[in-house]
Amino acid sequence: MPSQHLDTLNRARRMLATATNLDEIKAVRDQAEAVRQYAKSAALGLELQNRAAEVKLLSERRAGEILAGLELPGGDRKSASRKKVSLRDLGISPKQSERWQLLASLPEETFRQHVAAAVGQDQELTTAGLLRLARSHRRAAEPEADRTDPLGDVAASLRSMAAEGRSFACIYADPSWTPASGRRNHLGTAEILQSLLALPVAEASRRNAHLHLWTPPELLVAALQVLNAWGFRYQTCLVRAKPPADYGRYWRTAHEVLLLGVRGTLAFRDNSLLGWDGEETADRSAAIRRLIERASPGPYLDLLGSGSAPGWTFAAAEPSGPRLAVRRA
Repeated sequence: MPSQHLDTLNRARRMLATATNLDEIKAVRDQAEAVRQYAKSAALGLELQNRAAEVKLLSERRAGEILAGLELPGGDRKSASRKKVSLRDLGISPKQSERWQLLASLPEETFRQHVAAAVGQDQELTTAGLLRLARSHRRAAEPEADRTDPLGDVAASLRSMAAEGRSFACIYADPSWTPASGRRNHLGTAEILQSLLALPVAEASRRNAHLHLWTPPELLVAALQVLNAWGFRYQTCLVRAKPPADYGRYWRTAHEVLLLGVRGTLAFRDNSLLGWDGEETADRSAAIRRLIERASPGPYLDLLGSGSAPGWTFAAAEPSGPRLAVRRA
């Protein structure tokens, strides 16, 4: 690792420790960002890139703390003796102010765990990643919102695991795409989709990982949106035969689709596996988990299931996890 860049970052840390105003903090932030960008473009290694990113994030969090304490427009109008300060005066955009204050709201210990997890797993440390964690942490502090979100507890489990540095190379998800009949005040399919899209799955996923996501054929487009929102790219699928439905205006559905999403460059353990499954089984989930174990390396996370299986973590069994079954019948 080039020593001159390490010296620059060490000086930047010392400057940040003694900085007393936003101009000084912004100067440290810009200096760290310059090192980060150069390390990335010159391929000097992820370690140097992440060290620079950490100094940048520390600077943004410190700036957010100061901004949160300033008397900005929209504050206490009764205090005429206070001098009002605008973001324009500070050379900061409203978007920067919002993002930096959000970063500053994240507890110090959670921030440290996030940095350690990224470094330990050879993942790129970014402002965007920390913002996702901060937003998730803020949502977790709003219990009223979680009560209206059928997957709020799943999101809390994911945030908790990410904060502890736990991550998974294989994630299996079997969503309840449509409302269960007979339930009072149930959400519609559109609301369920929005709840799925908001799950912070990427925070608990390894840099190289697989996602196996069930979808009925008629909701394929929505499932691809979910796959992308969780940080994976669509690669291929497995088609499973099942008894035909007794309804439909087009083809009578007699199959379901298990999408494969890939993050990074992770390959299958066994590339002789067929993309079609017609085996009848009493316990479909257990059979599919066994098939997934042949295809994908662990650690394994069953995102929406409840129960237990050797070698698998179930979000529903986590302390912060859900107690309601959300799997399709």
